[in-house]
Amino acid sequence: MRIGVIFHRPEIIDLGWARKVLKILDRLGEVDAKLCGTMGTLAVLDNYMDDRIKCDFRPTIECLVEMIKKCDSIIIATYSENALKSHAFCWHLVKRLLSPRMPIIEVEAKNGVVIDWCIKSGLSANLAKELGFRMISPPDFGETSWIRNGIKHRKILAVDLGDFVLVNGIVIGRAISKEVILKEYEGKIVGGEGLEFKNHGLTKLDEMGKLDLFKAKLDTTNLLRRTRFKRRYIEPISKGNLIAFIEHSVAGYSGANIYEEIKKGISGAITIGDDTTAIAGDILSRFKIPVIGIVDGDRDGLLKNTLLAEGSIILQVKSDDQLGEIIHNKIFKGERHLKLKFEEMKDKVIRLATKSDQLVRKGIRIASNS
Repeated sequence: MRIGVIFHRPEIIDLGWARKVLKILDRLGEVDAKLCGTMGTLAVLDNYMDDRIKCDFRPTIECLVEMIKKCDSIIIATYSENALKSHAFCWHLVKRLLSPRMPIIEVEAKNGVVIDWCIKSGLSANLAKELGFRMISPPDFGETSWIRNGIKHRKILAVDLGDFVLVNGIVIGRAISKEVILKEYEGKIVGGEGLEFKNHGLTKLDEMGKLDLFKAKLDTTNLLRRTRFKRRYIEPISKGNLIAFIEHSVAGYSGANIYEEIKKGISGAITIGDDTTAIAGDILSRFKIPVIGIVDGDRDGLLKNTLLAEGSIILQVKSDDQLGEIIHNKIFKGERHLKLKFEEMKDKVIRLATKSDQLVRKGIRIASNS
């Protein structure tokens, strides 16, 4: 039997559940394990599981469709403080697959449950017994998207109060209700219910182009990685003085970019935005790659306890977006990479920030606990 496994969220890796699931499945058949996501990939690296779990940055549905063609059964192994988040994740996937006639099994480790989403199978019962979990019936979340007066509406499932609301990896607001509905008209978010919008986030989202709310990737979370973990440090693949320009949305939609940059052998990076600097800088620190972080103090705090590689510098400016655009145009000449020594890049960026009257203060920050 060929079994496809998709792990979801870093906690399933950090807390050892991925190893337990794989140990059981290895006795039952040939296992093909994947994880889709930026922070999950970091958990795979930190836990030395990159030899067992392939990290893929395509949408999960694309990985799932590919797996179905090659496998006899599919396991979606998740971990969430709110079990409904895991159930909603699986429900959306199965709905888009039009309920295929093969076993698709959710294993929700935090709450200790196993769900047969399509057809009942002996594999699900076996997993439940081996893990000491209970079997439950799949929930039905009903209608989640509709059009009214030409405006698209989409309900976000399993929201917790205070959750950040992300659309295609961009934080657009924070939940003030457990029922959050977004509205879109002609490719732009035009309102919603149950959340306080972050105008800066909406602007960033608009800059990414026209939005189709029904196809967009929607997420809600308090933190991108909740568990304690031990960082794994890896020797960088440096190919010379190559500096990357990295801007918003590292957390989700374009998160694959950061790992692609590492593969290119970059020796440093310019990171634009508070959360982008924290997240990208923390990932790059594993490879001893320093950053020049351009921030303006509007950090959402999606990731806690971040570290930056030695040699990194943070520049607090009046507007990270404005200075980022100036750096991109004047130093990088509109490109995403530039061959230059990191220290020379530091000097160029500081001079440009000062000359453009953007610099508020500069300083080196190696660690952050907030």
